[in-house]
Amino acid sequence: MNSVPAQGFIDIVSDAAVHWHQILLYPAFWKAYQKTIDLNWNDFPFSAASKSKVPSRPGVYAFLIQPGVGSLNASVLMYIGKTDRPLRVRFAEYLKEAASPSARPELRRMLHFYQANAV
Repeated sequence: MNSVPAQGFIDIVSDAAVHWHQILLYPAFWKAYQKTIDLNWNDFPFSAASKSKVPSRPGVYAFLIQPGVGSLNASVLMYIGKTDRPLRVRFAEYLKEAASPSARPELRRMLHFYQANAV
C-alpha cells in the first residue's frame, strides 16, 4: 500500500481547497420551473478559435466544465448569465478578461483553473 507523507498530504489538501465549489441540487426547483421560452444550447470550447462560431445575437449563456474523465459524459455548471448584447461580443469580453491580471477574482480563478475544459 502506498502512503503519502504528511507534508505531501497537506500540500494536496491545500491545492484541492481552491477547487472547492458548492452547488445546490434541488429537484423541487427543477419541477417548479415554468418554461417561458425555448432555449437551444450549443457547446463552444472557451477559446479564441470558437469566437466566430458564437451567435451574433443576444441570449443566455453558461460556462460548463467537462472534466473528460474516461468516457463519462458529464458537465458541471459553473456560471449562467444573460446578455442583451450579441453573445459573440460577451464571449470576446470573457476571453479578454481571462487574460487580464485585473479580472474579477472569482472569474479569473474559474477561467484560469478550468479553461482547458470549459465550454
